[in-house]
This record gives sequence, structure tokens and C-alpha cells, in this order.
Amino acid sequence: MNRELIRLHQDTGLPLVATNDCHYLNMEDHKSHDALLCINQGKLVKDDKRLKFSSETFYMKSPEEMKKAFSYVPRRSRTPLKLPSGATSS
Repeated sequence: MNRELIRLHQDTGLPLVATNDCHYLNMEDHKSHDALLCINQGKLVKDDKRLKFSSETFYMKSPEEMKKAFSYVPRRSRTPLKLPSGATSS
């Protein structure tokens, strides 16, 4: 999370939202995702000049992993997810 967004939150009281760039469900799915990228581009995994993700971390992180990733956010700024009225989490 950008430090400027934290400052903006502190100055305005607007809520912060911590998100994760997620392209596949589990960490171990990164190789399958890489193969799908290759198929989409008509490339081989061994090709150097192709779209490739920079790490294996584009998976759905657990609440514990998200808390660790955003541990630098001041405690007073952390609030649970609030769903709009009428919305459900299922």
C-alpha cells in the first residue's frame, strides 16, 4: 500500500482497502498459469521473449498472509471488511 494512501486516509478519514493482485488460486498453480500465458501468446515456456510474471506470488493470499503483508499499516487504520447493506459474502 502506497504511503501516500495511508497519509490520505489519516487526513481525510476515508477507509483503506488492502488488496492483492490475484491471477490464480494457490501458490502451486504458478506453473500452470505460466503455461496458460504461453499458450495464449503462442510461445514456449523456454522462450526468453514472452510475457512472464515477475514472481510466484500472484495467488489468493490467506488472511494471515495479508495481515503480514500490510503489517506496516498503522493498527488504528485497520478495520474489518464492511459489506454494503443487502450484500452477502457468500
